[in-house]
Amino acid sequence: MTPVLDPKTLKHFGLISYAAFLSIVLLTAKSYEENTLITDISTLQLGLCSAASLIIPLAIFRRCKSIERRECLTWIILAAGCAVLAMDDKLMLHERLDQLIHEIFKWEETRISDKIDDIIVGLYGFIGIAFIAANRKYFLFSSNFMACAKGSIALAFVMVLCDMRSLYRLNESQNQILSHLEEWSKIFGGACLLIGLLCALEDAIKIQSRIPENLNRQP
Repeated sequence: MTPVLDPKTLKHFGLISYAAFLSIVLLTAKSYEENTLITDISTLQLGLCSAASLIIPLAIFRRCKSIERRECLTWIILAAGCAVLAMDDKLMLHERLDQLIHEIFKWEETRISDKIDDIIVGLYGFIGIAFIAANRKYFLFSSNFMACAKGSIALAFVMVLCDMRSLYRLNESQNQILSHLEEWSKIFGGACLLIGLLCALEDAIKIQSRIPENLNRQP
């Protein structure tokens, strides 16, 4: 008789396999330039995050027979945000905006002004924190999502700090270390968000018809 693995074991196996796959891709990458396999994986992760964010309110509605308008809008905005990040990653929108700002104000490229694109990415992170904090009650049903979202935002800030390495007057080997850390933070930050949203989807499917009072959801 073939032994059947319990769901928890399968989840752990899936997480380990996914982490191993991402690690192999990063370790074997010949280049960290834009429009490479790493960029494609990052874009795919964010696209899947957007899709999961749209499915979650449908799962909540199906399970609870109702959903607040603002709660539904919260998940739609989150999906739109992930879609924008995916397009930004693939089309380098923040870098193009950086170039446009330089052209409009006729600024010359300097070590400081050249980091406008990093400031824009940092703003993405602050917006993400503010959004999750302002709508926290709609995410409380999934503690795993909250934990993963915090980890994803933390890794996003590590990525930005590493990308600003030209300001730190480091030597070549130190720059190379931060370059690797930047890409690892980028890929695993996206992975954390995707895993968190999948956990939220699972929790939404299993959520009870009577919602805990701390969610402020109507019965």
